[in-house]
Amino acid sequence: MADNENRITQLDNATRFLAYLLATCRVDPDGTVIEIRKLVARIEGVSIHVYSNEHPPPHFHVKYGGQKASFRIDTCDILEGSLGKRQNKIVKYWHEGQGKPVLIKVWDQTRPGDDTVGVYRNAASA
Repeated sequence: MADNENRITQLDNATRFLAYLLATCRVDPDGTVIEIRKLVARIEGVSIHVYSNEHPPPHFHVKYGGQKASFRIDTCDILEGSLGKRQNKIVKYWHEGQGKPVLIKVWDQTRPGDDTVGVYRNAASA
């Protein structure tokens, strides 16, 4: 009986991992796996993501419960969606501290070779 329970647990874990891969990665025809959604940070239930198949301007996505919003990397101005007042403060505080350099690094690392958006360029220097 315990052996069957172990197998079921292993199958459940494998299923969760496969669901994660399907939701966050794509496989190119040559077999290369590209992560399309990168979790950058999780702060007090607020999750911050960068997607690789994006459009300008460079931005990041934030989720909290059922709320979603996207913010510019350079200014942290909201582009779309909305969050609660507390969650907005968490995002802004994180961005002003360690967040912006981390976002730029992840943005640049997740650009696929055929991406038209390209690497991060500060609006002032573009």
